[in-house]
Amino acid sequence: MATARSSNLKRTEWNRKCREKLSAHIQSRLGILVDPSQVRLKPNLDDPYTWERMEEKEHLFLKNISDHSNKSLMELYEGVGVSFAAVGKDSIRELQAGAVQSKYLCSPKTEVSFTTKINKLQEREARLTCELNKWRNQAAIELDMRCQAEGNVNHLEVVIQEARNDNQKLEQHIQEWKLVAEQSQSNVFKYRDGNYSTGTSPVIEIPALALVLSMILVLPMILVLACELALACISSQTSSGNSSC
Repeated sequence: MATARSSNLKRTEWNRKCREKLSAHIQSRLGILVDPSQVRLKPNLDDPYTWERMEEKEHLFLKNISDHSNKSLMELYEGVGVSFAAVGKDSIRELQAGAVQSKYLCSPKTEVSFTTKINKLQEREARLTCELNKWRNQAAIELDMRCQAEGNVNHLEVVIQEARNDNQKLEQHIQEWKLVAEQSQSNVFKYRDGNYSTGTSPVIEIPALALVLSMILVLPMILVLACELALACISSQTSSGNSSC
């Protein structure tokens, strides 16, 4: 019993608040004084105002204010001037006939259709949505390019690491070949010294082995340097693309 009484009191309070807000809205928008108790969602033929509303708020105007639930009354209170608005009946007829002045306004002014405002807002929303989709597509393209660049960088890092490993192995082989070369040169010197002592012609040293060893040592270093340079170029391009965003 107490709960029902509390609900009735709350409904009465929301009924009063809605009527006062609707009355104030009619006066501020149209310059028409309407007592809060006389405000109607379904105006009579002799009432100088009517309501323009969004389609999704049409259900609020199928009943009288006193017949609404607390939820509907709160929805009605919050929608005043947002999802529906008061317009003068004569203003609508005069605007349709090409007139821009309503006799119900406190001062002469052009009556702006609430529906027109809604249409403009919807057009603006469509433009913003289109622009947002455009930027999303651009961001997706740039993200794909960045992922490809990062993939190339990772691949080059693997190539560089493999080249370094091969270089280390080659350096080990070079050291082994240097030992062999040194041993061979020592044998040549011994053989030459022996030939001198016996009076035979000395053996002429051929520097080809030293040249080959130098090339084997230098070429892996050149390969590593080239890979690192390519990696630096890709990283630079990736950084430039991010900063341009």
